[in-house]
Amino acid sequence: MENLFPLNGKIPSPAWVPKKALYPGSLFAAYSRRIRREVFFVYSVEFLFFLMVEFHPEVLWFVEHYPKIFLNIYNKKVTTTFDMLIRHKSKDFLLFEVKSKGFKDFDSPQIQRQRFFSETFSIPYKIIIEDMIDKNTILISNLKKLIGYVAWDVKPNLKSQILNFIYSSKQAEIRQVTEHFHQITENELYTGIVHLIHDGDIKAPLHKYEFNKSMVLSVEGEGHESEFPF
Repeated sequence: MENLFPLNGKIPSPAWVPKKALYPGSLFAAYSRRIRREVFFVYSVEFLFFLMVEFHPEVLWFVEHYPKIFLNIYNKKVTTTFDMLIRHKSKDFLLFEVKSKGFKDFDSPQIQRQRFFSETFSIPYKIIIEDMIDKNTILISNLKKLIGYVAWDVKPNLKSQILNFIYSSKQAEIRQVTEHFHQITENELYTGIVHLIHDGDIKAPLHKYEFNKSMVLSVEGEGHESEFPF
């Protein structure tokens, strides 16, 4: 168990990684700043769930397609792989299975095995259905835009400069940030802003409004994490 769910040290690797050769042109790939590597998904719903996990400031780390577990049920050896393991800051470990829209087969062998495992070892388990993610239309649209910024580097001290500017007035529109730092390119500023949102240093109502220059950034305002399905 300690190897499957490490409290310290190296983050585990996925139990399996979809190969590009087997899914030509259909894989969903992105860079995760939270775990500092590329991630790959076969299904769009898995990718959308990843976006919500990636931008949740309470997530310490996650592993997709993990863990793969082996069980002995009624003297029969069986196996199953969860879609994601999350290490949460306040809830420790969380296990997830992600399913497409309209999923209703909650008594399938796969779900029964996963529930048995989670209950045996007292690890919270949740099935995320695409319908739950679809409710967050604005949020998902914004996260699709923001994910491209997380792989880029930020100039030294730029994040602290932006943060200090927002702190000085408690909140600021993105437009005000770009005007104040007019000597820095907008692309660099947007990267710094996205990193601050990603790390939970500033709040942004990504679940309510389109991410543009009118969006208000704040240090104590409403954040988007309240809309996450976990």
